[in-house]
Formats: sequence, structure tokens, C-alpha cells
Amino acid sequence: MSSPPSGTAFADARLVDRATHRHEEDELTWVVSGSCTLVIGERRWNVDTSRALVVPAGREHVVVPRPDSLVFPLFFPEGLAVDEEAHVIPRTAELDSCVRVLLQSGIATARAVAAARSEVIRRVGEAVRRRPELVLPTDARARRVAVRIIEQPASALRLEDWARVVHTSAKTLQRAFVKDTGMTYPRWRLRARLLAARTMLEDGGSVESVARAVGYAGAGAFIAAFRREYGVTPGAHRARIVADRN
Repeated sequence: MSSPPSGTAFADARLVDRATHRHEEDELTWVVSGSCTLVIGERRWNVDTSRALVVPAGREHVVVPRPDSLVFPLFFPEGLAVDEEAHVIPRTAELDSCVRVLLQSGIATARAVAAARSEVIRRVGEAVRRRPELVLPTDARARRVAVRIIEQPASALRLEDWARVVHTSAKTLQRAFVKDTGMTYPRWRLRARLLAARTMLEDGGSVESVARAVGYAGAGAFIAAFRREYGVTPGAHRARIVADRN
């Protein structure tokens, strides 16, 4: 048996510590073991075996896996994302079962693969539309701040103010939010406020009263933020919920 050409020994092969991608198809980033960080623009997401990331087609993203991680991109040319934003979704036993079929499509029937793809698309869409609960920081100080914001979404305290409350620095708090949630403090607070607003609207609150309840001085800025986040105005969202209930 001939020896392999010089310079091609497997010992010379290694995985890169980061990679930049852009795909023509929607992607579901799936971690089999370990964890990784994805960066899209100025936002970062931490993805592990408890959550996956939906990456819309055409969005350039940087993948930074831990050295011991196993990460797979699953592509959906039929469409997976419900809007143009990336979304972290919680992994469930049912979703894991479907993805297991897709990752082992060579030992599954064509019918099983097609059914699994359809079910993944359905479940991901539902998860994104539900806007799963906010990921809370694991850092004790940042978690204390996060819980207070959820309890009091209208609070006007700045990051520097919260830092004094929990006896740390604003820089430390910011790092904890980004590391543990994939979002900066301002972005996390905005998501918390808008999630609270959705619940209030669905419970029958008016747009004006909900805007004030989650910290907006007027309805205009609230409407604009809600539309950017969910693709509809708060009034339209409230009307749709009422119509669905009737």
C-alpha cells in the first residue's frame, strides 16, 4: 500500500475556531454536543443542547464553536423563518426526535424524512410566534436585575443604576447579559418589555395603557418598537387575538 502524499497526514487537519457563512436557504443551527456562539451583525447568540437558532436566508453569520462541540446546520429551502430576524428557540423532546431523523436521513425512509422536515418547520414556526420565555442570565447579579425588569417592565433604571443596586459595574453586568442570553442589556430589556406588552394586549389592554405600563412615554414609540419586533402593530395583534378567540 502506498504512503499518503507528503503534507496530507490527518494530524495536520484541524477544525477552524470560527467560520463565516451566508446561505441561500433558511438554517436551523443545531448543537449535538457542547455549545457555540453565533454572531449576526452586532448581536450574539449562545446555542447549546437546550436551544437552537433560526438563521434566515441571506444573513451572514459567524459561527464560533467550542473546541469539543459538534454543531450541524440544517437547511430548509422550503422556508423556515417566519420573518427576517434570527431567533433562539427552546428544544423540546418532540423537536429533538424530528431533527434526529434529519441528521440520520440515510437510515430513514423518504416518507419519514419528509414528515420530519414538515414537523420541524411547523414546530419552529410555532416557537417563534410564541416568543419563548426570555433566557435569564445565570450570573446571580444579572439574574437579579432581569427578574426585577420582568416584574417592573416600566422601570426607568439604566444599566449603571442597576449596577449600583447589585454592587457591581455596568461593564460586568453587560458582559453577563451578552454571555448568558446572547443579548445586550438594552436589547434584553426591550424584549422583556415587548413580551410583557403582548400579554397585556392579549388580556384586553389598550395600546395607550400598555405603552405606559411597559415604560413608554407615548404610544408612537411603542407602536414602532412592537412592529419592528413582531411585524405587526400592537393594535393589529390585539385584534387578531380577539378574532381568534371568537
